[in-house]
Amino acid sequence: MLAPPDWTAAFADRPAFVTLDSHTAGEPTRLLVSGLGELPGATMAERRARLMAERDDVRRLLMHEPRGHGGMVGAVLTPPERADSDFGLIYIDTRRYLYLCGHATIGAVTALVEAGALPPKPLYRIDTPSTRLTARATIEGRRVTAVELEAAWARVHATGVVLEVPGVGPVRVDLVLAGGFFAMVDAPNRDLTAANGAELVDVGMRILEAANAQVQVSDPDLPHVRTVDVVSFHTRERNAIIYGEGHLDRSPCGTGTCAKLALLHHRGHLDVGRFIENRGPLDTAFVGRVVRTLAVSGGPAIVPAVRGSAHVTGVHRFVVAPDDPFPAGFLVAGVELGSA
Repeated sequence: MLAPPDWTAAFADRPAFVTLDSHTAGEPTRLLVSGLGELPGATMAERRARLMAERDDVRRLLMHEPRGHGGMVGAVLTPPERADSDFGLIYIDTRRYLYLCGHATIGAVTALVEAGALPPKPLYRIDTPSTRLTARATIEGRRVTAVELEAAWARVHATGVVLEVPGVGPVRVDLVLAGGFFAMVDAPNRDLTAANGAELVDVGMRILEAANAQVQVSDPDLPHVRTVDVVSFHTRERNAIIYGEGHLDRSPCGTGTCAKLALLHHRGHLDVGRFIENRGPLDTAFVGRVVRTLAVSGGPAIVPAVRGSAHVTGVHRFVVAPDDPFPAGFLVAGVELGSA
């Protein structure tokens, strides 16, 4: 019979990273809350740059196998940039450092409130490398049943851009800026469920690579955002989002929903204040609305809001053995959507 030790104190002599894990409508978020130390930088963009340049091993450790997987998404908790904000987030996945991630923000707010790290209150302000978000949490007892995020703005950058996509042919996309640049593909006749995930990933990654090879994007308000990072196949009711190292977002995607709101409003198909339900490949849903319109340096824009729910899945203390052959993890290509 085992005599259980104090599991929380086990391997105390090894470097450790503590995370709060959750999923938002099926999409994972691994929130790093301890182990990294202080990130220098006066702004979230500066901290993101330092993390990229000096501690990318931490991203790979937490996102890649054997501790993560090809579809893992995360965020790093930081002090706020602004005096009147509650905290900051830097977003990560298996491939890159996202400028903004809605589902991860919903997961972070849910996990921090339910863990007792954030006091219950009507409104939270969150600094990110792209913008400041406001979050309104619906709290029942100790459970956060929903979080509504309001972004600073989203706008349509260009419409009807034709890409020559190898192996696919010409593809017409609309470029929308919602924290980062999205290539939006109208897909009324395409299966946008998880059952068609392999095809969506294959075509989506081809479009993503073509967009970055054939189109230059920039924005006067977000000069550091200069790449197309996400492809969205969409109808009015559904999204299939492709990003990272060939990842199909399991959720409807928070920022992807913001991008859809901007595009629908631009087309005259969505009025201010009207709600839409946006479903992802697992048939889970976010609810979005256009709060108001405004003008930014790049042109007309909207203030989008997206509401969704997250569930905490675990508290983890990741350690690294001195002789671990994979201290920064690894990825095996082409197996993320394998069948059970």
